[in-house]
Amino acid sequence: MNEQGKTAAVPAQLGEEIGGPGKAYFDNVVLDNILDALLELSAATWTFHDRVNVLEKVLEKHGLNVSEEIEQHLPDEAEIAARAGRARGHGAACVRKFCPSARGRRIDAYRRSVMSRGQIGVLPRPTTLADESYLEFITSFRRLAIQEMFPKVAEHGEAALAKALDKGEVEQPAEGEAIKLSEIRKVFGQNPVTPTFQRFVRTQQEMMWRRTRESFYRDIDAVMAYMDEAEARHPERIHIDPDFVEPDYTRREIHCQPGGYTDDPMGGIVFHYGTKVFYEGFNDQDELHIELAEKATRPADGKVERILDIGCSIGQATTVLKDLYPEAEVWGLDVGKPMIRYAHARAVEHGKEVHFKQALAEETGFADGSFDMVLSYILFHEVPVPKMREIIAETFRVLRPGGVFTIYEFPSNDKNQVSASTRFLVDYDSKNNCEPYSPAFVASDFRGIIEEAGFMVEQGPGLTNGFLQSLVARKPG
Repeated sequence: MNEQGKTAAVPAQLGEEIGGPGKAYFDNVVLDNILDALLELSAATWTFHDRVNVLEKVLEKHGLNVSEEIEQHLPDEAEIAARAGRARGHGAACVRKFCPSARGRRIDAYRRSVMSRGQIGVLPRPTTLADESYLEFITSFRRLAIQEMFPKVAEHGEAALAKALDKGEVEQPAEGEAIKLSEIRKVFGQNPVTPTFQRFVRTQQEMMWRRTRESFYRDIDAVMAYMDEAEARHPERIHIDPDFVEPDYTRREIHCQPGGYTDDPMGGIVFHYGTKVFYEGFNDQDELHIELAEKATRPADGKVERILDIGCSIGQATTVLKDLYPEAEVWGLDVGKPMIRYAHARAVEHGKEVHFKQALAEETGFADGSFDMVLSYILFHEVPVPKMREIIAETFRVLRPGGVFTIYEFPSNDKNQVSASTRFLVDYDSKNNCEPYSPAFVASDFRGIIEEAGFMVEQGPGLTNGFLQSLVARKPG
């Protein structure tokens, strides 16, 4: 405001100095709403540096004391709460740049409400529109490879393999055995579309991770503050042992994600947006996790007081379980500290009273018989088979008699029922998408291993993602 307490509009001349869209924009900006301007610019198509430079010019033009101006026009607590979820990150970065000496609870609260470019529902937006557009292209690129190219690779390969078997051109499997993977590779590789598909999938994965990390790392201070502040608000809901050491087998860069689940402090938010691309846009609002949580099987007696989500990553299914069972104590467990920290921050932000713990699924640290339900989503193909056996035994231990373990997982070759094209895809994925343990899992008798641990196993609920198998394992009692 000016000395008379009147609203001072930003002169059109400043817009002319800036040029282009700046004129039209700043004709309408008033200094009373400078923080709203920050939010609007955070969603604009300009680069971050353009936004900062433009707002600096606004402030310099009027000779403002930046800290005082932002203090004066900061919204009250009710407004802050109402704005939660809007423009996240670059708004906070702008506030830091404009008022590096600003202190106090109200400014800190406002920073919490502006992180990055906001969210679309529960999905964080990349820090620039250019990044978002680029990653939408990568999503379409992946969709082309998976939905258009691979079905042709599979159809041609299965037909060629059948013909080669009839002609004796490949080694016949022994009775009760599956055809050798080397023979499948040889036949499928003769189709010129196959290497094109393989190159497409690997390239889009590299492009996706590179751009996702670049985008969110621009906002690293805000993202780390987001997690720190959640832990300060609810330290009782996050359980991290400072002496915990991740075993070597857990530190692979699964899916080619740099740093994997354990070694990149920004791994949680990077994983979140990266899997948006992986799911080709079909899980933007956690739709797949909502489905699998809703279909998780309850104990026959209906008693559900404690639930455990093992290998929970960023807690997408974990928080849904809390929505479904509001009276239950819900825990998410993962080996990756970056995953757990981000999962906890998301839960706090969305008002979900969920506990998250960094631990091994084979050494949970929970008491015998202390859970009614356990959920696992695509965990077992990402661990060695010996560890898989240990995890299943540990799950049996922590479930109460009558408790239920719901599992959604890659297909496994229990009765040599996995198709040649699926085995070919998993083999490729292992080598080119850093899934070192998946071939051994797919070749295993997964259901038999679960039964050996003492469970009674039955077919589980079907999912929209028909690639996955679903099993329900009940602990007798």
